Amino acid sequence: MMDNICISSGRKESGRWSSEAKIINCNTSCGYRQNITIGVSNNIIVEGGSHDLAGKNPDGTTCGTLPMSSIDVEAESEENNFSSGNILIHNCSFKDNTRGVLLAHYSRYIKVTHNFFENCGVGCALGVGGENNEVSYNKFINGAPSLGQRNLNVHHNEIVITKNLGSDFLFDDVDVPETEGKSEFHHNIIRAELDNLPLEGDFNYGSFRLGKGLIDFHNIMIENMA
Repeated sequence: MMDNICISSGRKESGRWSSEAKIINCNTSCGYRQNITIGVSNNIIVEGGSHDLAGKNPDGTTCGTLPMSSIDVEAESEENNFSSGNILIHNCSFKDNTRGVLLAHYSRYIKVTHNFFENCGVGCALGVGGENNEVSYNKFINGAPSLGQRNLNVHHNEIVITKNLGSDFLFDDVDVPETEGKSEFHHNIIRAELDNLPLEGDFNYGSFRLGKGLIDFHNIMIENMA
């Protein structure tokens, strides 16, 4: 199955889109493309449930096709009627996904809050920014929220790193136009439970790469908790 659950619209020319849908306490796993797709939709709630192994077999081996996200919020164009907006993702568990939650171009008023992520995070499609998206009060273990979009507010998350993930965590927006605004990253707790793990750097493996698009960077960083 390509997507376990897909909420979407007709073609742009149809002038129709999906709205007022709720996915409550559903468990999804092993979606070949992704577990849940929210495409060109408004006023959607995803609440509770476990959403695991997107793009993977039950044994954890990769088998899918991109973007392989547990939840992918997509949009067709920047026009208000064909972007995705007013979407709440909360109280969910995401484990061992190729990607956890992906916010695509033109997404607006997306709130990802009070979720648990392990071995995955929240990614953003690089390039054109979103509008008033928020990632807050989540716990990440060996994963992190990306700042690949402008106008993204990431705050009050707990990020625990217990192993070298083999790449930087991309708190960056180097490919996003300055005209798209700036992001905020503040009041997060970052715990590096590894010896000699740099928390800031430039393209260093296992480090946070901090871009110029941040307007607020006040966080608690704790190193070497092992």
